[in-house]
Amino acid sequence: MSQNMQNERYARLGSDPIPSLIKNLAGPAIISMLISSFYNLTDTFFVSSLGTSATGAVGVVMPLMAIMQAVGMTFGTGAASLISRSLGQRNQKRAAEAAATAFYSALTCGILMSVYGFFGAASLVQLLGATETILPYALAYGNVILIGAPFIIANFTLNNILRSEGNAFQAMIGISAGVIINIILDPIFIFVLDMGIAGAAWATIPSQMISFAILLSHFLRGTSNLSLAPRFFRLEFMLYYEELKMGSPSLFRQGLAAISQVLMNQAAGPFGDAAIAAVSIVTRVTMMVYSAMLGMGQGFQPVAGFNYGSKNFSRLQEAFWYSVKMSTIAAVACCSVIFVFATPLLSLFRADDLQVVELGTRIIRLQALTLPFQAWVVITNMSYQAMGRGLQSFILALSRNGFCYIPCILILPRLFGLDGVVAIQATTDLLSLLIAIPLFISLLREIKQSIAATTLS
Repeated sequence: MSQNMQNERYARLGSDPIPSLIKNLAGPAIISMLISSFYNLTDTFFVSSLGTSATGAVGVVMPLMAIMQAVGMTFGTGAASLISRSLGQRNQKRAAEAAATAFYSALTCGILMSVYGFFGAASLVQLLGATETILPYALAYGNVILIGAPFIIANFTLNNILRSEGNAFQAMIGISAGVIINIILDPIFIFVLDMGIAGAAWATIPSQMISFAILLSHFLRGTSNLSLAPRFFRLEFMLYYEELKMGSPSLFRQGLAAISQVLMNQAAGPFGDAAIAAVSIVTRVTMMVYSAMLGMGQGFQPVAGFNYGSKNFSRLQEAFWYSVKMSTIAAVACCSVIFVFATPLLSLFRADDLQVVELGTRIIRLQALTLPFQAWVVITNMSYQAMGRGLQSFILALSRNGFCYIPCILILPRLFGLDGVVAIQATTDLLSLLIAIPLFISLLREIKQSIAATTLS
């Protein structure tokens, strides 16, 4: 890439008006996240026609997908934080080393996961919470998904690397193209080729390979500021330390989400396959809203990292408040629609199973009241990651899916039975907000002090 193009991107992150800059960066990220979440919904929709047990199987295998996402996001967000700050300091070589090291490490982890899955898939899906009736469906689905692990994991890493340098649109195209192809292939593999639930998994493989090719092409064609050439790969302790320090919040956030989903499946299991299916559907629907929040945070993060690295703290503060405001407004609007149309929404998936619809409606309406609060938590977490603050990011990452969610899963069903299962998600949202408030206040105080210090100097 020419020096002029590099300077143009530096200027954009450092001087473009915040509202338009965040919109330009967050818009593609939000679209990518929503399309990915929409794929999860359509996947569940097509599979739901195969029965309640098949629908439950998608929920059982979901933690496996979350683990792959966790690994890819760990290397991707860890590298993105370092890349944004390095570009803000005009250290192009360090940014390239961060990108190449993250990419090859993610790809290696994906290959190892595929090899493990080849030998241990049966025991793995049982551990994920499959009942005897769900087990055959979960095994058929999970076996195939593990084949695509290298591409799934690497795609999350490449997506984050591209966004870290301001290439949000290119990242969106790569992710969205694969998802759209997956949506098209799903009914063909499931119904036309009569492959059942395994067809939904097989449709994932070519779509992820296409996403991988599109994302990688930006680095091979030189349209990125960065290079993934093997010569930039570093087996360097400090580089891995920096990437894993900033990527570990994503690892623990997604990893704990996977563990929580397993425990949730186990908590819902005693109430039948309908309970597992209801939880699975609700999780996919609410993930649309949460994905939009993450998309806003992903658009905000490179702006925050770049301006923190260049010590433009007033611009960082403006970006923070704009992102919080827009994310909260969008979440409230989406959750209002979900609350009003909860029953018809659940009926799209299992209209012939009234128990799934009734239980799912109760769960999703309660969570619709609390989910918008997560907008503040997400943007605060992204701020700390962008600034290179591992401890605070780590605490926020652990709060929702660790400190709050897991205890709620273990305690509420035992105390209140099925009503406890219904209240788990909403209770978790409120408790994680309480943990985030002190860190939110501390973040604002630090930014204000930094602004004051630079003004005096």
